[in-house]
Amino acid sequence: MNWAGPQEENLQNIISVIDPQKKTCYFSPNPTPGLRSGGIACLFNLLISIVCRPLAGLLSSGLVRIIYMARIFKNSKIISKMLPSLGASLITGLFRTCRLTELGKEHERGVLDRGIPCIYATWHYDLLYIVYYFRGRRGVVMTSPSADGGLMSDLVQRLGYAVVRGSKMKGGRDALREMVSLVGQGYQAGLAADGSQGPARAVQNGILILARETGVPLIPVMVNAQPKFILNTWDGFIIPRPFSRAVIAFGPPCLIPPDARGAKLKQIKEQIQCSMDATYQQVQDSFKKP
Repeated sequence: MNWAGPQEENLQNIISVIDPQKKTCYFSPNPTPGLRSGGIACLFNLLISIVCRPLAGLLSSGLVRIIYMARIFKNSKIISKMLPSLGASLITGLFRTCRLTELGKEHERGVLDRGIPCIYATWHYDLLYIVYYFRGRRGVVMTSPSADGGLMSDLVQRLGYAVVRGSKMKGGRDALREMVSLVGQGYQAGLAADGSQGPARAVQNGILILARETGVPLIPVMVNAQPKFILNTWDGFIIPRPFSRAVIAFGPPCLIPPDARGAKLKQIKEQIQCSMDATYQQVQDSFKKP
């Protein structure tokens, strides 16, 4: 099922239909204000962090160790079966302690309130918190066909996702076709717009093709947190620390025209890159002191 056509007319007030002749960056200048904490709340948070500091360190460092163990022992069948369950439990326990601020949530609600599925586009660096945030939503994600991707696949399935396997180098087209089919059945889709190998924070064609073929809105979504771990990976993969402040921002939804190919698709890619960059900058700026 393709969601374009009649749906498009009903969504004009909430969706930017990409026009490659325009150089507009679709960025909301008035994001939803963040939550503020009073003196009592600050004191409570301080007491919690002091009492729970040993557990917090164990929880976060344990998750980091699991990620590196997954790389070291990726060929061990026993460990490969244990790590996804343990990782899913640690992710849930860790991120429940975070204080979350949501920006631009109205962009997502404007689509979902009309019963229309959408595609969430993010960067690879913040996937861990993203899969936690959207857990249990009847979503579908793509993981690479590598051994690392196999562990990630098992982990996200334990968080309630359907999974397709593929990458730019292997099985990507078949995986995209499978995702198109599942979105047609009403699944929400999530994809790292910079792919599984990068370059970091550079939009690849895969997510544009998925949005074009399904006809559903593409919504940029980004996460940042302080304090956090930053792993030594190509994308600067982040893991929010326990009791950290996390910010998730949604950008305005966009529709990709069904005739977007060749030079037109390239122009649209630049527009999506601009929208992704604006949403990314929004979560970075949210931690800057006034």
